[in-house]
Amino acid sequence: MSNIIHVPYPGETSCQGLCGLKIYNPDIPFGRNIGSFYPGKMLFINGTPNPDCPRFSINLKSGKENAFHFDVRFNFDNDSNVIIRNAKIDGKFGEAEKTLSCPFPFAPGKAFELVLLVDQSGYKVAVNNQHILEFSHRFPMENVNLLRVRGDVKISLIRIQG
Repeated sequence: MSNIIHVPYPGETSCQGLCGLKIYNPDIPFGRNIGSFYPGKMLFINGTPNPDCPRFSINLKSGKENAFHFDVRFNFDNDSNVIIRNAKIDGKFGEAEKTLSCPFPFAPGKAFELVLLVDQSGYKVAVNNQHILEFSHRFPMENVNLLRVRGDVKISLIRIQG
């Protein structure tokens, strides 16, 4: 059972009342409206992949459109220790991105902190204080308002800052 706490930040207006939102131990799969996206908005996710985890995914959506599909694969569908990034628009995935300029940052059974920063050109992602990738917007960021987490992962905290 998840616990949701809202702690407002000083001058909170651009987050539609969602900045300072903290969600503890949500059930997986998880889905929640987290307000529209804009440059400077940050999403923090603390979690631990299950010890036998083949994959888990974090998705930023708008209705049925998937603006950012972040799919961590330990051993799934011919992929091993890779992060697939993509967008699904009009029911079709675009070209997947999977190369990283750093070592794969996740391990089954090991805690992580993922930080996602929205900027004008795309999403910047860091894991455990190391920048790992950028993903250019393929869908208007201001239309994105839904966070979904699926797969074999336990999330201890989701936090929004902006």
